Amino acid sequence: QIAQGAEKLRVVTDHSKFLQNQLDECKESIAGLEIELEERPSTRTETVSELTTAHASAQLHATQSASSKLEISQLEEQVAVLRQEKEGLQAALERAEAQAKERDLAADSDDSLLRQLKEKEAECIKLTTDKQKLQAYVKDTLMATQEK
Repeated sequence: QIAQGAEKLRVVTDHSKFLQNQLDECKESIAGLEIELEERPSTRTETVSELTTAHASAQLHATQSASSKLEISQLEEQVAVLRQEKEGLQAALERAEAQAKERDLAADSDDSLLRQLKEKEAECIKLTTDKQKLQAYVKDTLMATQEK
């Protein structure tokens, strides 16, 4: 949407420049015709008609230019809104990524704790087995000592 808005803004800006150039050309034409009118009084009626036409054309171009400027302004506002939305979405994405990372760390921590628990359980079982073996050895040794 930003790209479309930017493209539309570029097109409207180009059109506005085109209209401004035409307006400038019309103004130059009017100035030239006014000079020519002063130099040739006999063609004054034709020159007035040309000036009137040029003036009307200039007014039309000025109106189109104002309309284009309004459209450019609206497009710039839309671009600004889209940029703000983009920033909001980027912030939301960053928060979601951070939360996912925290969940991954918690899961890793849980796995680590379970692994440690299993190791401790295995150690307890080994110690219990060793204790039973030691008790049996002590019992056998005590019986052997009492028999002698």
